[in-house]
Amino acid sequence: MQNLRMTPQYPTGPQSQAQDPDMKVEEFLRTITETLDSPYRNEAADYYKSMILPQLLPQSRIIINGQPFGSKAQFQELWSTLPATQHQITSFDAHLLPTPEERQYIVLAHFKVRFDESGKNRFGQTADVLPIPDNNLNRPTRLTTG
Repeated sequence: MQNLRMTPQYPTGPQSQAQDPDMKVEEFLRTITETLDSPYRNEAADYYKSMILPQLLPQSRIIINGQPFGSKAQFQELWSTLPATQHQITSFDAHLLPTPEERQYIVLAHFKVRFDESGKNRFGQTADVLPIPDNNLNRPTRLTTG
């Protein structure tokens, strides 16, 4: 696992990026965090969702805190309903898979995440608790989130 606070052990300069594959993975992770942290700008909701992790293939598997998502679209749907975030990469571990086609990596990344505490999601909606009207007055009113 590479700790990003460590001094790189590779030479600096234009040729260093070709010698250090971790630099490409780190650049990829920074690009991903930019898309995860991007604010909603009054565009169509479907367009905004499609701009979350556009770098990944549709069949990519995403696992967060042990919770697997079946597809990128399923993750995009959930992520668009969460509060705004700020990500900072703390460390990552990348392994190149030996495949005859393209280079494929398995990446385990650790981030420090800060969530917006305003109580609103990315679309400016709140999760206020509202009572459901009940025609049966003998039962207490149930509360649900809306």
